Amino acid sequence: MGEIEVSVVIPCLNEEKTLPACIETAKRAMVEAHISGEVIVADNGSTDQSVEVANEHGARVVHAPRKGYGNALICGMRASKGKFLIMADADGSYDYNDIPEFTSPLREGADFVIGSRIKGTIHPGAMPFLNRYLGTPVLTFFINLFFGPKISDVNCGMRALSKRAFESMNLRAGGMEFASEMVIKASLLVLKIVEIPTSLFPDNRDRPPHLRPFRDGWRHLRFMLLFTPTWLFLVPGVISFFVGWTLLTAMLLFDPKTFGIFTMFFAQGLILLGAQVIFLGITARGFSQLKRLSVRNDPIDRFLRNFTIEEGIALGVILVGIGLGICAWVGWELLEFISQPGNLGIFNMRLTKIGTVGTTFAILGFQLIFSSFYSGLFNVEIYEDEMSDSH
Repeated sequence: MGEIEVSVVIPCLNEEKTLPACIETAKRAMVEAHISGEVIVADNGSTDQSVEVANEHGARVVHAPRKGYGNALICGMRASKGKFLIMADADGSYDYNDIPEFTSPLREGADFVIGSRIKGTIHPGAMPFLNRYLGTPVLTFFINLFFGPKISDVNCGMRALSKRAFESMNLRAGGMEFASEMVIKASLLVLKIVEIPTSLFPDNRDRPPHLRPFRDGWRHLRFMLLFTPTWLFLVPGVISFFVGWTLLTAMLLFDPKTFGIFTMFFAQGLILLGAQVIFLGITARGFSQLKRLSVRNDPIDRFLRNFTIEEGIALGVILVGIGLGICAWVGWELLEFISQPGNLGIFNMRLTKIGTVGTTFAILGFQLIFSSFYSGLFNVEIYEDEMSDSH
């Protein structure tokens, strides 16, 4: 056999009943389309005859030692020899005759091709009602909102990508989140994404599917949120921070008598909450870079890379100094106020408000100092990690 153009990777966990048809259809589709290809079955610890069946039908079996949909596909794709990779499930729900349709955009320069059951044909009984009209549309909406791939079906299991794109994605998710990670990484890397209609058929297995709609749907949404600290942390944090400062400033400028102190304490809480969430968002970005989950290179990341720990600590010290200075002045003024005849035990609204501003600055400064030290942990170069990553 000459150079292999297409590697069809099929994740497998106890699929002896449906696997033969998938393998034979894939092989026949490539022969008829004059595609030089191979079929890889990425076995994920099957206890039935799946491995024997795969070998009998001419597939190459790759054993994935760690359980999980993503782990199986990653092992299979790493072992592939083809220039292009095509993945689809082993349950007979996707038509392997579509392999040429997925290969064609890759030949024309696309990096990632994803099928769309929404734009294609969903045969009766192939997709549960809630998955079709709630789960898939909601997850697709969020992934388009957060990452902008402009696709109609984030959960379609039949996909294709170039080997070069696979290597650049550095896919890490071992479970069902692998499907979302693939779309997210393709978007963040600004790869050329093409969506084509595909068909979905009823599951041909004689047992329940591995998928659990609500559990797996939540795992996908959680994964998306963790991959977009801007939406999960920074946007809510900034909103809370500025709403708090707006309220606090209004209490100082307009001096309302009713609920003035309560509103200031509420505003202070919003400011501190917002700041803490922002700091969490910054450290979340650092953690995702450390674990090589993120491939982001947006203006926020560039700013954070240029903003040193020392600058964060220095800014925190300045805020602490301003805050403690205001509190010291307020304390001195209070001493003078209560020293005057008749003022002992009298509540001073003006000084209390100014003191609230001072404590807010001081707490923000301490938060920034400790958060800067914590974020610095992600920038420490560890020789052992670098060596282990190189193998």
